[in-house]
Amino acid sequence: MINDVLARFSTAQSLATTVATLTSEGSYDQGVAKDAGPGEPNRLWLSMTTALVGASATMEAQLVTSASGTALSSPKVLWSSGVQLVGFWTLGLTFVIPVPTSPVGGGLRYLGMLYIIAGATTSAGAVTATLVKDGPEQRFYTNGFTVS
Repeated sequence: MINDVLARFSTAQSLATTVATLTSEGSYDQGVAKDAGPGEPNRLWLSMTTALVGASATMEAQLVTSASGTALSSPKVLWSSGVQLVGFWTLGLTFVIPVPTSPVGGGLRYLGMLYIIAGATTSAGAVTATLVKDGPEQRFYTNGFTVS
């Protein structure tokens, strides 16, 4: 898998927060407002690098397009994980999905991620998300264990 740092949205980004919508650490600048889906296929690779922890919390991950690169304001949702309970977001959970075409009205200049935490505060959790050309072979595992 080719993993370009300029196409990375989040690198082990912390999801420990009060109820909030977190914006990805980075965004991808397409240069001009356009539909991200057509042409050479790209994929969103999203992986939990630390399990999400928080009693009755839920989280929804969204791939969005926006006219603003840093705030991702007034975003159009291209893909959503749907609202999932905290137990769904386990260490190593990985999505590799084709970047869909933009909704009616066309795409905007920037792509980014929103992580919507609801229901309760989360005390742990981290995610890595990036655009890739093909599916990854990388998996994340808990550290600090011994193999006997």
